[in-house]
Amino acid sequence: ALHIEPNDIGNLQVFKRSFDARKADQLKVDWWFGTVIPCNWKLAMEAFHESYHVMQTHPQLFKATPGSTLQYGRDVDNVPVHEGYTGAQLANQIVEFNRKVSEGMGGSLVHSSEMTVLEKLRTLDVPGDSGEGFAAFNKRAGEDIVADMAARGAPTFDINHVNEDMSYVEFVFPNFFLLPAFGAMCSYRMRPITAETCLMEIWNLVLKPEGEAHEAPSEPTMLPYDSQDFPEIPRQDYSNLPLQQIGLHNLDYMRIGKGTGNMDAEGLIRNYQRVLDGFLAKLDSKTLVKAQNVSNSGFQVGILDIGY
Repeated sequence: ALHIEPNDIGNLQVFKRSFDARKADQLKVDWWFGTVIPCNWKLAMEAFHESYHVMQTHPQLFKATPGSTLQYGRDVDNVPVHEGYTGAQLANQIVEFNRKVSEGMGGSLVHSSEMTVLEKLRTLDVPGDSGEGFAAFNKRAGEDIVADMAARGAPTFDINHVNEDMSYVEFVFPNFFLLPAFGAMCSYRMRPITAETCLMEIWNLVLKPEGEAHEAPSEPTMLPYDSQDFPEIPRQDYSNLPLQQIGLHNLDYMRIGKGTGNMDAEGLIRNYQRVLDGFLAKLDSKTLVKAQNVSNSGFQVGILDIGY
């Protein structure tokens, strides 16, 4: 067991503050899926440490994302570069992207109740510039979703303020992460079974109205990893992992990819592996706590100084 000193927690304090503010302790489980995947648990974790896979694994998302190709260059086949929108066109495209996320995740991540609110914003007049437009759209969406939650009697929090401190993916070393969007979230956990297999679970989490009848599942619905009963996005991820496991046995080493400009697409994988190396090397607990604290740094980061 690791002894954590108060001054060592750093990023974990930010994580706790953010999730306390999100009222994570009041989240209810809408559904809980589990599956055994024929891959190593660390490989399953790393599949969500980068966004490169979205281009080929989730093309329906990539093609709907405004500015989607710009971070990877302009040589992505058969994907339009979403530029030059009017404000209303950009708002409509953002709603369309969120709809594909919600449907692809079985009404979660962007919860189905939140999509009802977002659908009303398709003609919102936001700046045509994608950066300013996204910010303006998300600010209005956050306000409207909070108002809807309050009207339905669900616990609320200031989505726009809390999300300033958060990434699209929040990792907790070594095998758990949360995906916050607006008020709802998904969570993922990977656990080893053998060197070639792991148990992967997904939860759909949402803030429900006070007093609303709700029967949360007490155990996961277990399905074969290639079951068509999984929502589209997890089903697409699961199709990749067994092939990657086979591929690893044919590699002497792996390369870490970069995006364009200032974007580091896969630095988190390197950070994560170095922390694991520290545990295998049996470094002292204070060093390891600080290292894993740095590695819990959110999504799409560079190669960071973890202390060794």
